[in-house]
Amino acid sequence: MIRRINIPDRPRIEFETTLAGETFGFLITWNDRMGAWVMDLRDDEGETILACVRMVVNYPLLRGYANTNLPNGELYVVGSDLAGTQEPRRDAWLEDGQNLKLLFVEADNATV
Repeated sequence: MIRRINIPDRPRIEFETTLAGETFGFLITWNDRMGAWVMDLRDDEGETILACVRMVVNYPLLRGYANTNLPNGELYVVGSDLAGTQEPRRDAWLEDGQNLKLLFVEADNATV
């Protein structure tokens, strides 16, 4: 199953959502110094699983992390108006920005 996670346009976004039957907390922030969006992922008890993951477009964000507490699947930032860049702009989540979406692809569909 592929699930879109709606992201509002704010410089600091904090929310919880269910992925593959488990609850996870997200903290997504704009880092001015890096000029990039970064993501922290927490478990259902608020413990940090991953911190400061750079949100690169069209790349599996969880790849390479060997933490058994990760959701059973993969997170991707995808968009239709990327102008050849891998780095989302500050206004990327706006409807008329880069039209970015955060997608979760469950493990049985991870080859998408």
